Amino acid sequence: MSSPIQLRNRGSAQVWTAPLSNGKALLAISARDAAALQALLRPLPHYGRQSWLVFDGAKALDRGIWTARAVSWRFE
Repeated sequence: MSSPIQLRNRGSAQVWTAPLSNGKALLAISARDAAALQALLRPLPHYGRQSWLVFDGAKALDRGIWTARAVSWRFE
């Protein structure tokens, strides 16, 4: 899985979610190095409702929620 284009090359770490077919979400984390990943341990649990985040160390630089995708209903 590659990172979303708007998160690439920003901050020391990027976090994003992707929907799974079973209705759950997959969490992906991309960090520059082990120290950047370690810095996420304390702040990351506090952002549970966000779809994506950009961190510089332990500080969140940017965050957001993906826009809802339109659902198509078909009635016959």
